[in-house]
Amino acid sequence: SCAEAVMVAKLSGGKKHDVDEEENDCGAGDCFPTGVWISRPLGAGPLIAWNNWAIDCIAGCKDDYPPDAGTYKVTHQSLQRFYGGKRRDVRNDRAAAPLLAVGGGRMAIQAGAKVLVLKPNGARVASVDAPDLESAALSQGQLAVAGRAALRLYDPANGHLRKAIPLGPNATLELAGVTSRLALLRGAHTLELVHLSNGGLVSLPLKSIAVKGLVDAKLTTAGLFYAYNVAKGRAKGRIVFEPTSRLLARF
Repeated sequence: SCAEAVMVAKLSGGKKHDVDEEENDCGAGDCFPTGVWISRPLGAGPLIAWNNWAIDCIAGCKDDYPPDAGTYKVTHQSLQRFYGGKRRDVRNDRAAAPLLAVGGGRMAIQAGAKVLVLKPNGARVASVDAPDLESAALSQGQLAVAGRAALRLYDPANGHLRKAIPLGPNATLELAGVTSRLALLRGAHTLELVHLSNGGLVSLPLKSIAVKGLVDAKLTTAGLFYAYNVAKGRAKGRIVFEPTSRLLARF
C-alpha cells in the first residue's frame, strides 16, 4: 500500500503538521487504483481545500487479474478543508465532485453539470449551470467558468451571470486565476491574459527557456506569478512575478 498526506506549515517557517493521511493500493508492486486518494490541494489566503476519493473496483476484480483488467469507480468522496488552524470534513458525495478552485474565502466544486460555490463550512452560496465546463477560477468578486467556447463571469455571492467572453482557439486553455480586471489562461507552453471589461486577449511573451520549462502559473490581485525549470545551473527552478499594473499595460 501507499500512504498520501497533506501537511501544512506557516509561511514564516517552523514545523510541518500532518493534517490528513490516507492509504491506497498503489504500492511497490502492481499499482491498483483502489483505496483512498488525495487530490492536489488548492488554496488562497487562510483557506486550503482538497478532495479525498475512495475508489473501488466494480468489474474484473479477481485477485489474480492485473490492474488494467478491472473497472474502477469513485464510490465516495469527501471535501476537506483547512481553515482557522483546523481541518474539517465539510461535504460528502457518492460520486466524484471535484474541487475546482479556491478563492475569496470560498470553494468551487463540480457537481454533475453545475458549479457550486461553498463557504468554508460547506454551506452552498451559489449554483451555476456549466454543462460545457472545462475549468474554473474563483476570487473575492468573480467566479470564472471556461467552457468549450466562452469564458463566463458570475457573481460568486449569488450565481448571477455578468457576461460571456468568446475565447476562440483559447478555449482549449485552462483557467489559472481571475481578479476583478483580468483572467489568466494557461496552456502547456503558453500564457494568455483576458481583459474582463472589453474581452481583449493578449499572449504573454515568455523567454524560450520559460516556454520549454513552464511548470505552473497563478494570477492574483497583486499580479502574475509563473514558474519554470531550467536544465542547467545550481538554481534549476525559477519564479517570475509581473505586477498587475504591467499586465494591464499590455492591452
